[in-house]
Amino acid sequence: MPFRYYIQLKDQIDRWVSATTALLGKHVVCRRKCDACCQKQFSVSAVEAYAIAGNFRTLPAEVQIDVRRPKESCAFLLDGECSIYPDRPVICRTYGLPAMLPPDQGSGVHWCELNFTETESDFELPADTILGLEALNIKLAAINRLFLEETGLDRVRIEMREIPNLDPGVLESSSKARE
Repeated sequence: MPFRYYIQLKDQIDRWVSATTALLGKHVVCRRKCDACCQKQFSVSAVEAYAIAGNFRTLPAEVQIDVRRPKESCAFLLDGECSIYPDRPVICRTYGLPAMLPPDQGSGVHWCELNFTETESDFELPADTILGLEALNIKLAAINRLFLEETGLDRVRIEMREIPNLDPGVLESSSKARE
């Protein structure tokens, strides 16, 4: 089961996001149809891409057709909403919430500019609401490495726009070939 560790990581992230948004309440304005963070194209780890690709095949045909149309935003953004919301990658699950950037990406705590716009002058973020991106990225990279070893695949990162064309069946054939 090549996705076991990735599923565990997503579950951990979802619990943290839920607890964090509950603690921060009105300061986090992320909501349905708020798609400011979806207005660009980006890549994700192979484990994320193949997990999404497998579930993408279960979406209605008209949604699959719309996702495959070229666009400047994320391929999965349709009418201001994420068409794969339950299966969205890690970056989409955490983006906008307070995060400590790794040294190579800057320093300090950053969040979506739409959040924390009406805070009191003495407002301080609780420490457990700040995501350590470096630790998360290391964990995701390790999970991705295990996924690549188990499947025999070699692409570390995959563009979101490429995911609808991935063949998740390659995972079954690669695991059979390794037996």
